[in-house]
Parts: sequence; structure tokens; C-alpha cells
Amino acid sequence: MLVEYIVYLFDAHVLDFLCLCEVDDDDFNELHNRLAEFKFGLCDLYPKTSTSRSRFDCIAIYNQERFEVTPQRVLEERVANTNIKVAQLICVNDLDNDSEFFIYLAHWPSRLYESKDLRRKAASFLWNDAKELINESNNVIFMGDFNANPFEDCLTDDLNATRCHEMCRYYPTQFIYNPFWRSLTSEEQLSLDNATQQFPSGTYYYKKDRKSKWNAFDQILVSSSLVSDGPWYLNEYETGVIYDENIYEAFSSKDSHIDHFPIICTIDKV
Repeated sequence: MLVEYIVYLFDAHVLDFLCLCEVDDDDFNELHNRLAEFKFGLCDLYPKTSTSRSRFDCIAIYNQERFEVTPQRVLEERVANTNIKVAQLICVNDLDNDSEFFIYLAHWPSRLYESKDLRRKAASFLWNDAKELINESNNVIFMGDFNANPFEDCLTDDLNATRCHEMCRYYPTQFIYNPFWRSLTSEEQLSLDNATQQFPSGTYYYKKDRKSKWNAFDQILVSSSLVSDGPWYLNEYETGVIYDENIYEAFSSKDSHIDHFPIICTIDKV
């Protein structure tokens, strides 16, 4: 079923690059074998970490007719007796446009444990690693399941992610832009005509949450170069959460393993 959804997303939304979290050995091998018949490349981002037996669990699937993807480095930090998997950095070369993008893929510690401090540490480590790339005006993208909403300290204070375009333009080396603040509220608006329907917002639903059932944990953030300088620009009309009907049905099914809605981000060139 996973492969079918991946092929559907690439076709229906004309994707060039896709990142998945929570991929284990069996998933990786199945994807590698079954996607071989398509034009998709599967980037091996799945090494054991150097300080523990655990693994990073993100992989990248991409249009290999257009892109060349090269792993750069794995970011992990040891804090006391805890190993923090910060991110995996890859370089994506657009062969059609002779352009380069640096993409950090992240899956931060779960909220099921007391992990707020670990997410803040991860954000600080990530920002410190990305600063040089940002200072050199590279196109830098941060994407993944951060297990944090856009307004939480790890993203706003430690990763310097803002919802304000002007802050990114005036201080391009001090802030990155987070378009997924928009996903915090539902695209649907309440009225008498739809008073009994659901109002999904964000990407993840957790019925036991005491403040909000919906959370926007999955996000794609971009460096200021993609909201100000060009020639590449973020297209927010085609950036957000994918609430396609068949994915919503799978999301709602008790038999499905899908518990996050996918998100999409579009970058256009002048």
C-alpha cells in the first residue's frame, strides 16, 4: 500500500522529491525493489549512527531524470546519556537548471516522552550547522516531522523560524521562513451548512491531547534566499497539507498505518 501511495503522490501532485520518516529495514528494501520499475531514485540515507545502535529513519525518493542527490553528513549529538538524531543533510542538484539545494531531513524525539529539552537541543545543533550555508546565500530547506508545532520554542527561538516574510528579508542570515503556520487552522470555516463535519488542521491527529486534537508537526521551512533574493522562490499557493480524499480515507481507517497527512512545498524559478 505504501508504494501505491508514493506513486500516486508523484503523479497527482507532480512531485520531484519526497521524504519519508519512520522507515525501517524492511520498508527500505521493499521500496528499493518495487520503485526500481519507475523513474524514481532512492537515496541511501539509512546508515547506523556512529554513537549508537539505533538508526536515522528518513529516506529520500526523487525524480532521477532531473535530480542528482548526494548525502553530505549525518548530524547527531550526545547529551548526557542520550543520543540526539538531529538531521541528515543532502545536496540536491537540479540538472535541468544547474541549481543546488541543501536539504536537512529531520525526525525529532516523540512527544510521548519528556523530550521537549531534546527537541530544543536538536534545533540549536541544527541551526549551528546550517548557519554557514545560510550565510553563503545557499538555498537551504528544512523538512520533516519535528514533533513540535510552528509556535513552539524549539522552532521559533532555537531554529529561528518565523512566519514573517519581512523579518527574513531584512535579516536574511538570522531567520528562516516557516510557511506552515498557515496549517494550524483548518482550510474549512464553520457555518450552518457544515456544522457537523470535521475540520482537520495540521498533519497529525491525537485524540488524547488535552489542548488540541490536531497538530502541525510536519513542516517544510526555507532559508531567506527562497523568499527574497531569487531566482528561486517559494510558491505558497502550492505549499501546505495534502488532504486528498483517498489519503484522508486511509488516515481515518483503523487498518491503515498512515497517521500523518503528507505535506507539499513548491519552489519556482523566475
